[in-house]
Amino acid sequence: MRILLDSYAILELLVGTPKGDAVKKLSRESMLVCTTILNVYEVKYRLFQELPKQRAKELLQQLLAEIKVFPISLEDSLSAADLKEKHKPMGAVDCNSYAFALRNDMLFVTGDKDFEGLPGVLFL
Repeated sequence: MRILLDSYAILELLVGTPKGDAVKKLSRESMLVCTTILNVYEVKYRLFQELPKQRAKELLQQLLAEIKVFPISLEDSLSAADLKEKHKPMGAVDCNSYAFALRNDMLFVTGDKDFEGLPGVLFL
């Protein structure tokens, strides 16, 4: 199994919540654990908002050492725009990452209720 963690899943993992423990277990069972560069942006932003700067830097370094990060293509962004048009409350970053995951046959791991029940989504 190949999984793509969205920002929600990554933050749960880094903070060490029960949902983060589920992500950790899933990660151990997966052949590939990745995210997108847009999710890294979002995670860094949230960490620096909520934690002391040094702790935020440590967690970000830990993430980047343990997970593969992919860019988003034009094709993914165009698919994400179509998805956002259909499901307006969805965040743009997550739409792009979901489109990437679908195109690359990856399971999209999230706790974002906007994605619950969509194909290819593992909802935390």
